[in-house]
Amino acid sequence: QAAAAGDKNAWLRPVRVSKQSGTTFADKEQVWADNAASSPHFGNAYVCYAEFRSVPGAAAPLVVATSRDGGDSWATKQVSPAHNVAPTRWGQSGCTVRTDSDGVVYVFYEQFQSPFRFLPPVGTHMLVKSFDGGRSWTRPQALYRVTDPCFFVDPVIQRCVMDGIAGARNDLSAATSADLANGAPTGADATDEIVVTWADGRDGLNDEQVMVSYSTNRGASWSAPTAVERPASDRGYYSAPALSPDGRDLYLVYNAFTTPFRNDTTSPRGLVGVVLHANIGAGGAPTGWTVLHRGAV
Repeated sequence: QAAAAGDKNAWLRPVRVSKQSGTTFADKEQVWADNAASSPHFGNAYVCYAEFRSVPGAAAPLVVATSRDGGDSWATKQVSPAHNVAPTRWGQSGCTVRTDSDGVVYVFYEQFQSPFRFLPPVGTHMLVKSFDGGRSWTRPQALYRVTDPCFFVDPVIQRCVMDGIAGARNDLSAATSADLANGAPTGADATDEIVVTWADGRDGLNDEQVMVSYSTNRGASWSAPTAVERPASDRGYYSAPALSPDGRDLYLVYNAFTTPFRNDTTSPRGLVGVVLHANIGAGGAPTGWTVLHRGAV
């Protein structure tokens, strides 16, 4: 209550998670706490991030930090190779971390291609897992290919942009965003299904899709990526899923540009936010998509 009332003394002092220097930085981090009481590692906290080292373009492995004492202390572990070899392995980032009802940790991320050599770049969604509360990790597993919705690299900022020239970065539009039905808080009614969503450019400029893939066997195999039903004018920009703890309901939010790519800076550029719902069928597939909310453009 004190923290909610704005009392800064109700907060613990910050704890350093990652070691940084003048030549390294932690990028695009995500935090998760093991929140199912059925897990032997219940209460563990995990932070995943890409650790860029040395000069731009140098090694950038995925790192996961684990805390077993409520965030008072952290141990870090490199979970992917420290390669960033252009053009086919042009960095790895955009991680998501989740835990299942048995405490298995899942870290998803994207392996990129260079947009300076490939337009659009074709990336790969990757997965590493830990079965012992973050002490050790499996080797990276390639799940399926994705197409980054990058058709133009802005010459000023040297980044992929989506709405038009001098526009908004979309470096991580195709990166993994995942959720897992782990039955929290007890874990008793978990299905442990995993759903991943992202924006994809496989159908070309101005027809960017919002895609979904799912796994019902703890990441051993995955459904073929499928486009979510949406208006033709919605150009998928970013998305995120949320599964109900019992795995019966899937909620998906996405942002989309509603206007085509602009080659000028005077034409309007529309952006919308949408909330969808789907039922999860017996085989794990999302069915019966409905629009719960569509924001103002």
